[in-house]
Amino acid sequence: MKAKRNSIPLFCTAALLTLMWSGIAPAGEEPSPSTKQKPRVIVNPSVPDTVLEPADLRAIYAGRKTAWNDGSRIKLAVLRTGKCHETFLARFLRKTPSQFLVYWRKRIFAGHGRAPKIMESESKMLEYVRSTKGAIGYLCREPVKGTREVHIRGTAK
Repeated sequence: MKAKRNSIPLFCTAALLTLMWSGIAPAGEEPSPSTKQKPRVIVNPSVPDTVLEPADLRAIYAGRKTAWNDGSRIKLAVLRTGKCHETFLARFLRKTPSQFLVYWRKRIFAGHGRAPKIMESESKMLEYVRSTKGAIGYLCREPVKGTREVHIRGTAK
């Protein structure tokens, strides 16, 4: 007899994602960086990969690629909203914020994978990637000490 799966945790996770990605800007959120800056993919220095294929980056942000080339776990982070988030999704993942949100809602509801960590600001993103082994994220400003920029093959630096 097959064990019945408890759907309450899945529902709660989906509801939490809906609230987190609702687009409501939290009080005290820092202003967006210049829209002239292009998103840069950053990783924790522990990540062995220095160049990614565009398909690999899409697979990472789709939750289909979950380990780096050395076998260590990928820890995914995204910004909640903003111009940098929109530009990153459009440029690298070919998705709108709503398409990305719907994709992850379905994935989590179906019990496939873990939701990305959602960051309120680029400062929080930087702090998370810098302090989390295996982390990947993105910024629309110059990366700083404690992270490493990863080149996406086929894109201009």
